[in-house]
Amino acid sequence: MSHSAKASLNALPIPTRYGQETFMDPKEIALAIVFLASEKACGINGIVMFVDGGTDALLNTEKVY
Repeated sequence: MSHSAKASLNALPIPTRYGQETFMDPKEIALAIVFLASEKACGINGIVMFVDGGTDALLNTEKVY
């Protein structure tokens, strides 16, 4: 990937794997949705779940939710 392509990729609000210039696989995001739709998630409510490979945690470490 060229330098400008990498910079463009990092500027997009698309989940990438932390420390890598690759997109997350759609299956990785779908697994979180499957979990939330399962009985195992019966007690989960009222949360914001980031499924972004750690990108939000890296970019917003000073935020308190």
